[in-house]
Amino acid sequence: MIGSQIIPIEEQSLLHTFKTWGLPLVELFVFSYIFIKIRKATRAYKVQQERQTDFYEILKETCAEIVPTKLVPFLATEIAVFYYGFYKWKKTPLQANEFSVHKNTSTVIVMCVVLFLVGIETFALHLLLNSWHPIFAWILTGLSIYSAFQIIGFMKSILHRSIVIDQRHLKLRFGMMSEMKIDFQDIARVELSNKQLEKSATDRMLSPMGDLEGQNMLITFKKHQELKQLYGFHKSIITVGLHVDNPIALHQALMIKMAEK
Repeated sequence: MIGSQIIPIEEQSLLHTFKTWGLPLVELFVFSYIFIKIRKATRAYKVQQERQTDFYEILKETCAEIVPTKLVPFLATEIAVFYYGFYKWKKTPLQANEFSVHKNTSTVIVMCVVLFLVGIETFALHLLLNSWHPIFAWILTGLSIYSAFQIIGFMKSILHRSIVIDQRHLKLRFGMMSEMKIDFQDIARVELSNKQLEKSATDRMLSPMGDLEGQNMLITFKKHQELKQLYGFHKSIITVGLHVDNPIALHQALMIKMAEK
């Protein structure tokens, strides 16, 4: 289209040939590539579903099959935000090896407050800027709405991603915002404690809210473990503090697993 406007009419024979034959081939290649990637992702997703039930884990492993490694955390997080925020409504009943963290968490309350403030700020800012620059006002409103969608997705993921004890590992999860996978052999000590974590580079709360969340359990490791956070960020830690809805049950289950090892 642009070439037709720039190149003189008498010199457009090559451009005409490209538009007739080359452009359809390019379009065919692009659509074929997209179709193959979607088909590959679908197959990978079905395979992962047979291995585990956590959607976010399945999604990350599926994305790893179709995009470069560095893009996986970003793509998986963006998709999961909308899945948990607008598709996943029914709470799956907890299994015997699962432990929830959402019932008494202050993180959900904080997120609800932030969501309310974002709504007020978006409305007020839009009215203020609309008379000056309508397009700019709508761009900012769109970004604010997108941010609200993310908050909703993060908040609801806390309800749907529980702590899990499987045959070999303890999987600590706080929604999509943080997670750990620890071999039972690497756990040194598990304490029922609500004392505040000491300020240290190797001690962290599972919740991104940190001390604001509070805790009722401390888990110390024999060696550094990776605490995974949003968008591929991670920290190496020795002790993690967390607040579990049923800390006694989790503590007993961990004691049994550690004794077996």
